[in-house]
Amino acid sequence: MKKYRSVSFLVELLINVLVFSICCAILVALFGRAWQVTAVTRQAAAAEAEVNTLVEIAKVRGRGGLLQAGGHENGPEEVCFAYNGDWQPLAAEWTQALSVFPVPLEAWAREGHAVALWLRPEATGAGTLYRLEASAVDDTGSEIYAVQTAFYVPA
Repeated sequence: MKKYRSVSFLVELLINVLVFSICCAILVALFGRAWQVTAVTRQAAAAEAEVNTLVEIAKVRGRGGLLQAGGHENGPEEVCFAYNGDWQPLAAEWTQALSVFPVPLEAWAREGHAVALWLRPEATGAGTLYRLEASAVDDTGSEIYAVQTAFYVPA
């Protein structure tokens, strides 16, 4: 009789260890997924901050302000900014390697990230309406953040 009690105790102990191991695996997977979501959220927050800063520069100082802030013309309406993986601006010499314009936004992002702003003016009777689109992409060409806005400059 005593032999069967010890065997049943061992079986119960093994089942408890198995259940504990499964629960630990589920928790590790959950924490791993949370870490991935946090990294994506951090990247999106950095993109949002950078794009919103550039949009405000465009609203206050226009296309010239974007170029003074380190932007590079990429066609008649587009200004691009190139960044490394930590959202630090790349040196102006880096953009000289891009020889054919306009360059696709993905090429601007090959070192990490890129932001493109399209500023389209429309003349009205009392001034100019500017439609502004901005988009941030990562090195794979996936859009991280985009915004569209408009602002009016009286004549």
